[in-house]
Amino acid sequence: MDEELMVKLNGSERAFGVTRETVDLLRERLGIASDNELAHLALAQLRDQMQPQYALDDGPVSDAMLAYIRERVDQTPPKRCRSL
Repeated sequence: MDEELMVKLNGSERAFGVTRETVDLLRERLGIASDNELAHLALAQLRDQMQPQYALDDGPVSDAMLAYIRERVDQTPPKRCRSL
């Protein structure tokens, strides 16, 4: 089911609002046909910026798991070399 979202434009530019002139300018510069498409683009970009782009893990590695990993990985420091 499609739902609707109404957006009220402000008379001035603010942190939480834009003017009709800004909406028209953005649509023109981006080649977007409608206010609705522009709103969807802005919301999708905000979603991508705010939501993690990876699957959540189990949190920090426990001390036991870290010890297990260190036991199995060569702890010898790499040899230094001179730059060419």
